[in-house]
Amino acid sequence: MFVRLIASPKGQAGKWMDAATGQHGHLLDVIRESCGLLHFRDVADEALRFLNLPRSDPAPSPKVTHNKPLARSPQAAARLFAMSQPVTGTLCHLLKHPPRVAQAAISKV
Repeated sequence: MFVRLIASPKGQAGKWMDAATGQHGHLLDVIRESCGLLHFRDVADEALRFLNLPRSDPAPSPKVTHNKPLARSPQAAARLFAMSQPVTGTLCHLLKHPPRVAQAAISKV
């Protein structure tokens, strides 16, 4: 088995291949299977520990407050109505108001 440590035209870094069987995959898959880990966070932590790299915690995302009205409220209905578009000339309009020729054909059926 070999592991590609540096990306090259032959493939990405972190990929492994078993030359005897032709099986291949990502190095993180080997870590997951060999350590019996289930969660990606645990696999990533083990890889960082093995490589003696510090764990970088993600920067806290700023809290975004939305001023959306509650569902099924009059404000939500007004917001939805304000976003609506006329259906004139669309397929929806044709289905609701078929041309008279189509109405005559339908009524004969």
